[in-house]
Amino acid sequence: MKRFIPVLFATTLLAGCAGGGGTVVEERIDFKRVTQFDGRVLEVEVTPTDGRTLRLNTARDSFVSSSATPDMPNHSGRYWTLLNRTSGNTTIVYALVNWDNDVQTDYLVAGWWLQFEGRPRYPRFPIFTSERGIFVEGTELDTANPPRMPVTGAATYVGASGGLYAYEYGRGWGELAGTEVFEEVQGVITLRADFSSKTIQGCIGCEGDIEIGRSHLRFALGWRQGDPPAAVPTDYEVHLGPTPFTRGGGFRAADVRVTHPGRSVAQSGGSWEGRFSNRPDDEGNPRLVAGSSLAEFTEADGSRGSLEGIFNALSEPFRNSGQSQ
Repeated sequence: MKRFIPVLFATTLLAGCAGGGGTVVEERIDFKRVTQFDGRVLEVEVTPTDGRTLRLNTARDSFVSSSATPDMPNHSGRYWTLLNRTSGNTTIVYALVNWDNDVQTDYLVAGWWLQFEGRPRYPRFPIFTSERGIFVEGTELDTANPPRMPVTGAATYVGASGGLYAYEYGRGWGELAGTEVFEEVQGVITLRADFSSKTIQGCIGCEGDIEIGRSHLRFALGWRQGDPPAAVPTDYEVHLGPTPFTRGGGFRAADVRVTHPGRSVAQSGGSWEGRFSNRPDDEGNPRLVAGSSLAEFTEADGSRGSLEGIFNALSEPFRNSGQSQ
């Protein structure tokens, strides 16, 4: 199973040590901008491992578009599916954009891209051999204007996590053993930031379930509506361990653990990364945290799986401060 290429952050610089056993704390995490939005047209830069940059935009490459109601108060939203074909590759981009109703160039965008060799046609996209990447960025996540992080207190953040679930059946699944499934999923992420200890931790799926949601990536995944797979993602929990954040509000760690009450998870791991908003809520804390996560696991019968995607979690004061449009 190919994993995502995270494009949320670029090169990490200026690593230093903090107390407590020599844990490395990243003093600066560069935030690579791969999108532009002028209030009407969105451009997304795609750079696969071959290094050939491709830029798709909503004026030229839009395939599907619809309005969306964001969780962010006083914001409007729209999602796009972009399609670009060259002689050698087919690229699909999904992007969800939220923008401030008063200043439309003040935006937050999250999405992912998939690139396939050749010119496959719907619904036969070879999803397991695709190259894939994630992006989460916007004006309030810009490292050129970092947040003023609180030095005491704590805050909780709740929001949406969405992405892709892959599962390869092991020997315990009988005739399904050796086959693979791929589904779009969604769930609730809960985070707690401790500003005194300068750490953040959380969980995906501890509040509510991680569920199949065949909506945004229906075209890319080539859905023919039918029954869900035998191995559904429900009841998995992705635990995101305590992670130090920098003075600039960025964080990255490999402390990820997967649990399931009915399946024996023999081994799990992964990574998660994100950034605090540079906009404060009514209590003076960053009003949101956005980022991406990857969780991989192996079960006792040899089954393997992964949950990878994007999250955007709002503080309670911000969520309650107004209405979305």
